[in-house]
Amino acid sequence: MSTLAFQNIGPDKQDEASGIYGVTRSLGSSIGIAIIGWQVAARTQVHWATLSAGITPFNPNVLSWLAPLGLDVNSQMGAAQLSGQVMAQASMLAFQDAFTLTGWAAFLMLPVILIMQRPRAGAASAPVH
Repeated sequence: MSTLAFQNIGPDKQDEASGIYGVTRSLGSSIGIAIIGWQVAARTQVHWATLSAGITPFNPNVLSWLAPLGLDVNSQMGAAQLSGQVMAQASMLAFQDAFTLTGWAAFLMLPVILIMQRPRAGAASAPVH
């Protein structure tokens, strides 16, 4: 990426270009991390609501899951076990959603390759910071 960014910049402008490139890269990283963090938090809540909707004292699957642990749905320990399991599953699904988002973002950036300029023939690559 650095080579492509600096391919058409003369040696007299390398210092300025390097500074702008570094700031742009830092801003892009910060914005990307913020978006993914927001996405994980929001999707965790969505998945928590969806998964916890099926947990009731009348659900036989809940009762059979808690029975080997010696817990009851109405007990504090049973509720804690269920809550922890739902949170683990909701977090896993949220990270999966974030990974899917980054994959689609990378895929949608592929057309950028078509608008990039080819390096000039015989041009020596300049050292990059």
